[in-house]
Amino acid sequence: MNLHFWDFFDQIRMSLDENKITCGIFVDLSKAFDTVDHEILIGKLEHYGIRGKTLELICSYLQNRRQYTLIDNCKSKTKFVDCGVPQGSVLGPLFFIIFINDLPNCCSQGNFRIFADDTNVFFHANNIEDLIIAARHIMIELNSWFAINKLTLNASKSSFSVFKSPHKKIYNIPDSIDFLNQKIERTSSIKFLGMILDENLTFDLHINEVCNKLKSLFHVFYGIRNFLSKENIKTIYYALIYSRIKYGIAIYGQAGATKIT
Repeated sequence: MNLHFWDFFDQIRMSLDENKITCGIFVDLSKAFDTVDHEILIGKLEHYGIRGKTLELICSYLQNRRQYTLIDNCKSKTKFVDCGVPQGSVLGPLFFIIFINDLPNCCSQGNFRIFADDTNVFFHANNIEDLIIAARHIMIELNSWFAINKLTLNASKSSFSVFKSPHKKIYNIPDSIDFLNQKIERTSSIKFLGMILDENLTFDLHINEVCNKLKSLFHVFYGIRNFLSKENIKTIYYALIYSRIKYGIAIYGQAGATKIT
């Protein structure tokens, strides 16, 4: 399990113990990898100390790329690609992470979690009114940073969740947060780094999904039981079953015993 995930989860738990409310904003960008501005990226690389021949090599790698579309035997005109990082490459995600590395500097509030093009912000407040004010302020600052860096926020696919204790009743939680003539919708659960988080951190949805995935794989073992050795079956078990159970167990294993069993 990623240490960043554990750190974020621990912060939520601590805020709940302190009777605070946590909000998580999950940001989606429109064609994030395809819209990286080469000039801005090169400037940031230079700022981080990549200069001279190394920077020239990277410039050569990014620039003068061309692409076309082929459908059956019909080929489009060739066009130059003047933005974006090559997807499917080793360097593509690295360049994108470098490109958005300074994103947290744009906002004075919240703890950022950035994984490739998944950007998430978590912050706490004592009441729902202060939480929404902070969320609106953060979204305005994020939107401004995206505009300056020529990235596009996809508000319709972005969302927020309010994590709270199931024993604490909170009224007037809005279904959306408005900012700059845009809005993001509230969701009662979100998939974050392969785990489904519900607003009360019961992990019911995640456990159900794991169980359903495991059930769908049982027929595999029934079909191979007479054709493979126990060692081979054990290898398949660890690859398909055990790996799914183990992933995130340090987090969702804290759920009630009746849910785990």
